[in-house]
Amino acid sequence: MIGLSVRTSNHDEMSPKTARIEKLWDKFFGDTIIAQIPNILDTERLYGVYSDYRFTGDTIHYTITAAVRVSTLDTIPKGLSGIHIPSQTYAVFDTATGRVEDILLETWRRIWKSSTDDLNGERAYLVDYEQFDGKDIADPLMSRARIMVGIRKDNSAE
Repeated sequence: MIGLSVRTSNHDEMSPKTARIEKLWDKFFGDTIIAQIPNILDTERLYGVYSDYRFTGDTIHYTITAAVRVSTLDTIPKGLSGIHIPSQTYAVFDTATGRVEDILLETWRRIWKSSTDDLNGERAYLVDYEQFDGKDIADPLMSRARIMVGIRKDNSAE
């Protein structure tokens, strides 16, 4: 994946004054970032990739990258970031259809409240991602997405 990244936290995203994710996506679309990315595999799917998790008390800091899939990370344009999606088990959450900010927040809240049993394992906090199909984000009031949450499987029973 190659895209535009920003560092933020759950705490920062709760206030419009410090929130960065919506501004990231506005810049991604407004500055035609996709046109700058080489070796794109699929322009019909966009990704919000969460990585580099760090914990400070009750606050989770992370990097989010608005990205597209590419065939190689050999050439990353200046100002953009490359990220590899690791092979791991993922719990899958499909959002409802609606205003993109609302459906994502509603689904992430559901994920945050999920137990280890609900997730079929403990969150790995390596990489999580949101996947948007082009047709599903063409209308920002009627969007939907799929959220993939990385799971660390408990191998102690094997």
